[in-house]
Amino acid sequence: MAISFILSILLSFNLNSYHGDDPVSWDFSIIPLENNEFEFVAKATMKTNWVVYSQKNSGDGPVPTTVDFNENSDITFTETEVLETGELISVFDELFETQVNKYKHEVVFSRKFKSSVGSGNLSGYIEYMTCDGLRCLPPKPVDFDLKY
Repeated sequence: MAISFILSILLSFNLNSYHGDDPVSWDFSIIPLENNEFEFVAKATMKTNWVVYSQKNSGDGPVPTTVDFNENSDITFTETEVLETGELISVFDELFETQVNKYKHEVVFSRKFKSSVGSGNLSGYIEYMTCDGLRCLPPKPVDFDLKY
């Protein structure tokens, strides 16, 4: 508990010392497949030394990335979970004092779905946390609203 409190204080000081551009940029797209099936793709590109954390991290470390889709009765997801593609780094992180899963340079989150109407919108948000080894920025949501 004391470690979490100290970490939150350190993170808030480090947040105040970062005034640059967002170290993570996002590109969202929908790829048409066959038979009214599509693939949602979210690509994160990180600046040098910055990382984005995997969806698969314990509650003791950084906030894991989450992808949330808004309710849409016209679609059915054909994959049970959002997939991650990239060079996964799994290491003991001194900052969080636990094993963490993270990506440097870039990572792609994707999920296939089928539409009952053929076209429409897929919307939602990705929430992620980013750190550069010295400081972390607080979790940040990024909205998406895509036509398919």
